[in-house]
Amino acid sequence: MKPASLSCLPMFPEALFSRLVGRTANSGKSRLLWPLLLALLVLCLSSLTGCAISRPQTNTPEKASPAQTHIAGKWQVENSSAVFEIASAGDGIAISGLDSSDGEAFVITNVKWDGQTLEADFLMPSTDFSTHSRLSLADKDTLTGKYADGSPEIWRRIR
Repeated sequence: MKPASLSCLPMFPEALFSRLVGRTANSGKSRLLWPLLLALLVLCLSSLTGCAISRPQTNTPEKASPAQTHIAGKWQVENSSAVFEIASAGDGIAISGLDSSDGEAFVITNVKWDGQTLEADFLMPSTDFSTHSRLSLADKDTLTGKYADGSPEIWRRIR
């Protein structure tokens, strides 16, 4: 005889239960296993159907948008005449930059921003000098990284 709590399950075979516990369903010891098997069955079915116990939802995105981290602005590279302007552009950012000593513009490609780390390739056309920067947001006004030679690369917000 099936317990009433299993009546919602279509044709739960008592023979299967008997095989699982090695006893007939009418024995007293096997009746003690019904709640355990029922809980296991419900857990398995709910996880298969996507109805498992839900975890609390958070509103924190995995990747912050540029507006959330306030990266947009004008940045001066420490110990350099390079100045960059970072602006929001759709879901990402756009960077323009120049050498403030002569006004020559950088060619900037492969820009990536994940909400914490800025990556880009920079080329100064007149000298054919190119570099790749990977900078992390240290605080709201400082980006830090390392040049290829290992020395620190620091950008400071100037507005």
